[in-house]
Amino acid sequence: MENWYENCPKMQGGNYIYSDKVVILVHIIVSFFRIGLRQTVGFIKGYLQQIGRDL
Repeated sequence: MENWYENCPKMQGGNYIYSDKVVILVHIIVSFFRIGLRQTVGFIKGYLQQIGRDL
């Protein structure tokens, strides 16, 4: 969780920059469950809510 985002300044209106570990994790989930990237983001957010964690 502490390595979710890269430690770099974010420009206003810019995109989030995720760490390499998170990108690999998301692609593993996409491959395992055979769902799209947007569905995977929703899956991860829902899972984190269930365990009481937040980004």
